[in-house]
Amino acid sequence: MLNFKTVFKSIVLFFLLTGFSCSSQICLEEFDLYTDIEDLKQKYDSSEKPITRLDTIVTEVEVIRVQDGDTAEILYHDFYMSVRFDHIDAPEIRGGQAFSKAARSYLKKLIEGKKVFLISQRKPNGGFGRILGTFYTQEGLNVNKAMLAKGFAWHYTEYSKDKSYAELEKCAKENKIGLWEEPQPIAPWDWRKGERP
Repeated sequence: MLNFKTVFKSIVLFFLLTGFSCSSQICLEEFDLYTDIEDLKQKYDSSEKPITRLDTIVTEVEVIRVQDGDTAEILYHDFYMSVRFDHIDAPEIRGGQAFSKAARSYLKKLIEGKKVFLISQRKPNGGFGRILGTFYTQEGLNVNKAMLAKGFAWHYTEYSKDKSYAELEKCAKENKIGLWEEPQPIAPWDWRKGERP
């Protein structure tokens, strides 16, 4: 029969060997990042009227490729489109910014090659011919918020005043999750201007 000490030592050893960090789950658990997809569809239902260019839409799309931590290429009907994640800015792949590959890798695990729901609120585009949107998994996980909760993005306050995103960034920062492990992480908007450690 196993005793408590043996089980406890095995669990601690597992966490040490795998590098699993309990703190990386804190913000995911502290905030409810899940939404009922049917509620979203009903909220933005446009089946009764024609869609205008100002309407918010919810549609199911297939993610063909994750380009970086805040941009994905989708297939919408027969059209390939690049979508910039609303509310967040992830580390830059170009130039090798810290945590850029980890952010892309995490995002790939969540959505690449999968059907997801996209909410596009018809905001000004994300530059480079991209539309802005919020992604939800089939289970209802808000992917944009998950990127913040796991410390793989900043809240893009220049374009987003949503306080829930600010709270998620604060949680990740306080718990030194992801990019917040770095002593002085450089925001992507500063990185693009040439700032380096």
